[in-house]
Amino acid sequence: MLPDEQQTTTTMTADEYVKQVNELKKNSVPKEEYEKLLAEKKTLIKGMIDGNLPDDIKAQVDNKQNTPDIQELRKKLAKSGDEPILNCDYVETVLQLRKAALDRGETDPFLPQGVKANPTLIDLQGAQRVADGLQFCLDEARGEDGKLDPVIFNAQFTKILAEDNAFVSARLKAKKKK
Repeated sequence: MLPDEQQTTTTMTADEYVKQVNELKKNSVPKEEYEKLLAEKKTLIKGMIDGNLPDDIKAQVDNKQNTPDIQELRKKLAKSGDEPILNCDYVETVLQLRKAALDRGETDPFLPQGVKANPTLIDLQGAQRVADGLQFCLDEARGEDGKLDPVIFNAQFTKILAEDNAFVSARLKAKKKK
């Protein structure tokens, strides 16, 4: 020790020592658990390198890769004002956005929103009914090749709107009688 340095000693009471040990224990992991996690990590890394991931991990990775990016979906919808977009493509993007929002625990975009909005069970059922109706139109319009036929989509969409609207239904019935 140099002459101008002062040696500082810290004395700790037994209670402080016990408290510090308990704090360390609370923030520590048992050695067996740590070694188990380390072995699992090595197995996963080896599996990633070899392409042999366990089925449950593969499912998680596949699900993560298939989850659409909400911001990208929103950008796609915002761009739709700049260039023409088919109704079926717009609706498909809206439904993907809704699903992604619900998967993240966000509010259903089909529900009433605002400061005074307080969605009811009827609102929830209505939102789901709208989503189901739109999905039905997409399913009907999707060909065997997986592509959407915009004409079939528009026909199905018009049909469910007409069936859902009492006024339109009454006009259609009146028109048929003529």
